[in-house]
Amino acid sequence: MSTGGSGSCDPSAIGEAGALGRGRFYYVCGGVDADTSHPDPDAWCDTAVDRTIVPDVAVAAPFRIAIDQDSSGGPQPAVPALAQSTPQGWALVQAGWLGFIASSGADVIDFFHVRAQPVASLAYQEPGPKVVDGTPTLFAVVPRDGTGATLGGAIACVFSASDPAVLAVTSTGRVASVVGLATGDVTLTASCAGQHVQTSLHVDFPMAPLDASDDDGAQASPSDGAFDATGDGALDGDTDVSVDGEPDGFSNALPGDGGEN
Repeated sequence: MSTGGSGSCDPSAIGEAGALGRGRFYYVCGGVDADTSHPDPDAWCDTAVDRTIVPDVAVAAPFRIAIDQDSSGGPQPAVPALAQSTPQGWALVQAGWLGFIASSGADVIDFFHVRAQPVASLAYQEPGPKVVDGTPTLFAVVPRDGTGATLGGAIACVFSASDPAVLAVTSTGRVASVVGLATGDVTLTASCAGQHVQTSLHVDFPMAPLDASDDDGAQASPSDGAFDATGDGALDGDTDVSVDGEPDGFSNALPGDGGEN
């Protein structure tokens, strides 16, 4: 948890006033180990347009809030049994409102309520290309409440492919990285907080070109199993047909004798 104004957000532009009016509580994005080149672990941080609010969060999904005042350890839940501390922040264990108190020593600075809601539906965030290949492609899931609004919190998901021989899937939180293994059609399913969402993908997996010089693979050589016809271009009495094969240099000549051979 951020402990005050040194956080990455500007509390003068975002956040909401506490119940006592002594500070502004704001939502902290950029979770632990967040990579700016990848979707944020918290979907709200990727999709929110209005940063002047603290969003509702998904039940059991870690989130982070802070206050624009120096406080002891950041805002703490008023009822500790209703919130779980995780490396990614607090996670509310049931639906409803929970107060967070910001203190400085023994003095209360301000307090604020955060609402947790169950996930009502899921959607893929920017589903991206429907065609994937042998390079990693990211797909991220967005949790929504009953009105379709994005819920805050770093939800945990399980991803699966309908055909693992066509698509390999690895995942962290709400983000899956998929890699095509073979050409074909496949369904990518995400299961998060009791909800499911699917998307259909086509894998276009290019075949490796045949390398005639590769000693470990198939070799294409004019002398292996090749048929050489020499003569005047027709199978007649003036034509010899030679068959080259193993061992090298072996030649079986079939000379013509006035008729076709």
